[in-house]
Amino acid sequence: MTSNLFLDFCTLLVTWLPCSLCWSLTECGDELPASLPLSQFKANSLPTRVRAHGVIALGKLCLQHEDLVQKYLPVFARELEVGTEVAVRNNVVVIMCDLCVRYTNIVDHYIPNISGCLRDNEAVIREQTLIMLTNLLQEEFVKWKGSLFFRFMVALSVIMDITDKKEGGCGEREV
Repeated sequence: MTSNLFLDFCTLLVTWLPCSLCWSLTECGDELPASLPLSQFKANSLPTRVRAHGVIALGKLCLQHEDLVQKYLPVFARELEVGTEVAVRNNVVVIMCDLCVRYTNIVDHYIPNISGCLRDNEAVIREQTLIMLTNLLQEEFVKWKGSLFFRFMVALSVIMDITDKKEGGCGEREV
């Protein structure tokens, strides 16, 4: 009974996010295209706010079911790269970082996708990513490797430059 309710909910959720080729769980069985981002889904009448909450709901389901993580993690990562809706991308960052706590080895391959958000055009996404990655680093779910260190330092230097400009500083800091 619970399994059927769960599948019905997943089907409804994925139906809300149908892609341009109209894939859904009911039409193509267990296979969904992992390469298509959420932003490539066909425009529908659902507002961005509902889609953003749908991403959170799907992420919460992924926290409980590893098979869903395997299926949707590439979609989440792709959304970070090409998505256009700020609320959806922000929620994807949150979900991917939450998944990193539960499924560290699986999400570890997507840390470059998450850290890429430190260079995002939207300040809210840069800030959320910085906070979430800092927490993951402090709790040792993520290690300083690859491009993470350099992206983190660039993000911090940008923050320092903005702070200097707001304070009217001359760019010199005492250590």
